[in-house]
Amino acid sequence: MAASINHVTLLGNVGDDPRVSEIGQGRKAAQINLATTNQYKDSSGNWQSSPEWHNLVAFGPHVNVIEKYVRK
Repeated sequence: MAASINHVTLLGNVGDDPRVSEIGQGRKAAQINLATTNQYKDSSGNWQSSPEWHNLVAFGPHVNVIEKYVRK
């Protein structure tokens, strides 16, 4: 069976400051809440928008970047 890679790019706004925790042996994890906007036309043809919240968890070297740059 061929290997596959899933790749998603989310653009949105951070809901809170990231929560960074140590998960053992000097490794860290960062948890982030990210809001994206879903826009659609309703049955009467008017544009509607609603937020969708995504709970993200990052590991490894990404945590250092998140700690340094990501803020609400």
